[in-house]
Amino acid sequence: MQRWPGFLTFACRGFAMALPMAVLFGYYAWLVSAGPDAPRADAAPRTDAAKADRSNAVIATCVDAERAAGRSGAACIGRFYGPCQARPDMQAPAEQSECLEREFVLWRRVMGEAKAAVLERLASPAKAAKLQEAQTLWAAFHAKDCRLPYHLLDREAGAEALGLKCSIDRTARRALQLRDWLDRLSDTR
Repeated sequence: MQRWPGFLTFACRGFAMALPMAVLFGYYAWLVSAGPDAPRADAAPRTDAAKADRSNAVIATCVDAERAAGRSGAACIGRFYGPCQARPDMQAPAEQSECLEREFVLWRRVMGEAKAAVLERLASPAKAAKLQEAQTLWAAFHAKDCRLPYHLLDREAGAEALGLKCSIDRTARRALQLRDWLDRLSDTR
């Protein structure tokens, strides 16, 4: 039996991954440039930054209004994906999942900004290390907990949506918790 030199084996493996990677990058490009919020032919062109700012504003405006009213902001969970999924052009399962994924990304951004702001306000490196440790443990819990629907339901219809909704809920609640801590730290200074 003839053995191929190592560099040829690697090249063949790399080529075998070329098609899946091309599909993945193509899908990403579609999401960024021509996703469900792509401008109509008769509409003025919008930039991706404008779309992201508008989407971020949905969550940020809601959270700010809720917190100004003395509430936690939990009513804002689902504020983006609900209307997105209700649109007539977003009824296919892949599009429904895309709405969920987009809200997850928005909450992840809110959480990251809140965490960074809390870290800035902490008085000592030891407190910052404790927050980082807790955040690492939280992330591990979140990953395992929100993957359960995929394992328990054997990828049946709805398992993906349950996992995404879990991720949105956990991430949003963590973001709101971090915002609460930030407010408390601001009050003590």
